Amino acid sequence: MKLTHFAQALTLTLVAVTAYLAWNGQGESARAYAATNARLDRLAQAQQAQQAMQPIQMPAGSVPPPLTAQPAAAAVADASLVPTLSAPRQATTLSPAVPFTPAVPATPAVPLTPIASLTSASKTVASGFGMAGAPTTIPMTPEPPTSGLAGSAPTLPAAPAPVSLTPTQRLVKGAPALGKVTAVVKEHGFVTLNAGKSKQVTVGMKFDLRREAGVVGRIQITEVEEGESIADLDPKSVPSGVDVQQGDDVIQVVQSR
Repeated sequence: MKLTHFAQALTLTLVAVTAYLAWNGQGESARAYAATNARLDRLAQAQQAQQAMQPIQMPAGSVPPPLTAQPAAAAVADASLVPTLSAPRQATTLSPAVPFTPAVPATPAVPLTPIASLTSASKTVASGFGMAGAPTTIPMTPEPPTSGLAGSAPTLPAAPAPVSLTPTQRLVKGAPALGKVTAVVKEHGFVTLNAGKSKQVTVGMKFDLRREAGVVGRIQITEVEEGESIADLDPKSVPSGVDVQQGDDVIQVVQSR
């Protein structure tokens, strides 16, 4: 029993010594590796410094490029660009401006002849003077009278021809008006009428809206009071390019759709 304990203690001691020696050997290897790397870095730096200090070796037979002197214009500005100081200019005395008056040729006065004196063929108009100074006369031909005489009636423009209406338009135009549109609310799609219970208008009734001889829309009554009512406007019944307006007539439905 004692030998077993002794063997175990000896084994543990050997394991501990072996682990210590291995750890110590790894540490020394790491330190040696770091020292080797540092020595190599120093050698590389020294070699680079030595190469930098050596003169550049030119190949045999090559001629170094000539050195070109920099022109003086690089350090000194061009003399042509330097402003030259000149003597001060003498003050110039300006003469006062002379107003310019354009020459207008004189126009000879022409005597005016009253219009009333030109209605006869024996009257003449002075149009100028000849070389001898005598007035030149031009006979005037009287125009035939056009107004102011008996039997000459003024000409009136011809009356436009009456526009023929279709049977439907005649039916629409002849339908009695029940009332008129008093307001149009486009945003909500309804109109107000000045016809209500007093004219036997009830909810759900449909009417056409007339303007001249055409139907501009159809409405359906939604609310009725004594003297007015509210109706929804059917947007499909409004022709293209036409808007329902205040003052349109409310009539019975002329033609069902």
